[in-house]
Amino acid sequence: MTEQKPAFDETFKDYYDNDRFDIDKALARLNEINRNLSAPEIRLYDAIDLYKEGTLLAARCEEELQGIEKQLNIIKPE
Repeated sequence: MTEQKPAFDETFKDYYDNDRFDIDKALARLNEINRNLSAPEIRLYDAIDLYKEGTLLAARCEEELQGIEKQLNIIKPE
């Protein structure tokens, strides 16, 4: 069974290594986005672009974590 990837994965192709989503790299980018959004000198349109990127990336991370949780529940049910 192959892993289903969301439609916006092409946008985040840099977060894949051997067809596996690199959640550590994605979380590091989310931290960077958060720091940039907190900067007082950020321009409005740059902030909007970063916010969009962050929301899509956060959704992909959440999806990945849910998949990991399912795998763990299969390995060791509660």
